[in-house]
Amino acid sequence: MKHTLFVTLLVLTTSSCIRTEQAPEPAATPLGIPIGTPITASIGVSGGTLRSDDGRASLLIPAGALASDMALSITPVMNFAHGGIETAYQLGPEGTTFAIPATLSFVIDEGRLVRSDVNGVGIAYQSTDGLWHWSDAVYDASAHTLSVQTQHLSSWSLVEGVQMIPGGALVLENASLPLAVVSCYVEDAATGALAPLGYVCDDSSGLAPLYDVDQWAVNGVAGGDGAHGTIEGDGHTATYHAPATTPTPPTVRVSARVRRDALGGVVYVFSNLAIGAPHPLAGTVTVRQAQSGVDFTVSLDVALTVVDDGIDETNWSATGTARLSPMEFAMGDATCVADMPTQVVAEEYFLKVRKDPILAVRFGSLTGWNFTCTNAMGTMYPWFIGVSGQTGHGLGCIQPDDAPITDVSNIDATYAATCSPIAPAEIHWMLHRTD
Repeated sequence: MKHTLFVTLLVLTTSSCIRTEQAPEPAATPLGIPIGTPITASIGVSGGTLRSDDGRASLLIPAGALASDMALSITPVMNFAHGGIETAYQLGPEGTTFAIPATLSFVIDEGRLVRSDVNGVGIAYQSTDGLWHWSDAVYDASAHTLSVQTQHLSSWSLVEGVQMIPGGALVLENASLPLAVVSCYVEDAATGALAPLGYVCDDSSGLAPLYDVDQWAVNGVAGGDGAHGTIEGDGHTATYHAPATTPTPPTVRVSARVRRDALGGVVYVFSNLAIGAPHPLAGTVTVRQAQSGVDFTVSLDVALTVVDDGIDETNWSATGTARLSPMEFAMGDATCVADMPTQVVAEEYFLKVRKDPILAVRFGSLTGWNFTCTNAMGTMYPWFIGVSGQTGHGLGCIQPDDAPITDVSNIDATYAATCSPIAPAEIHWMLHRTD
């Protein structure tokens, strides 16, 4: 089955479906930061297979695709693709081409799809200008894989081409939440070529799909019900009304059908909503940053309680422990050892989750660690390491960013900070509801 989720932008700009006065532009993203073990293999004229360390991505190179032996690599990287799912992969060397197309396959776990069913999932690659391009893919239900033919190496990701926003949210009892279905990839009308490009699709500035959207439901019930909330849909937008009493369990799934009659088949898109008051969280926040030529990791094991909850955001305070790794490192002829292995965390407004326009984390963390360094002559001197993780950009991260999440009850998200003069950092939240 081929997945084709594109319509011409020319038609879109003349349609009442567009939700902004000016059509958005395709959006470039940063290159993914390596987050896993690179795998390298020498492959020659007889072909071969390159498989990622986690086993979720593989590249089958047929005989005759390469003219001579070449060292090819596959590296897990942070996923910045529009509609990206889980890990992206950098295939290298970047720009390598094949005389005969190779087959790139991703293992796809249907149970872990949160915003659409498998019919809405495709594969996209990132060009050197940072833009993402959708590629036709074939789904093998028996092997649970999605595959695409390619004649070049670059960064690739599984992507959801159409989705509901927000993909998850906390909704208070008797409150309402607007929802919309948006497209992440459409064709490029500027060139007239079949070049489906990626657009920002995780907020209300995204593109409305030209496909028919109908069958809005809550937990599979058309229009919902009094116990789990009701939904009123009009085309690609709808409003969810939460029940007066938190249901058991306190989460519901809103769904809608995207009809692609001209292309064949349908896609079901989803949003997972938590009903009720904000709840306590617990888990780990990990910040990775290079300082003094060493890759440091700070793990903050925290329990979070709600400080305040407003219309647009919820704030949590934290108590817990911060741990540093490594505790010892070499600097020149000196060995530096941390003065203490842990620190106490007791911070108000430690975590902010924004509800509008998207469900997202906004975060800032700074921990300072004192080291005692001893050189080859036995001379001792102090050294300070500061590990900073900020969801922001610009000079000193003063421009705040948001890290999108899909479920405020189970926050699993990663963000890469690249602002200057602070060294690039990676933040990963793994927090869960505790009540």
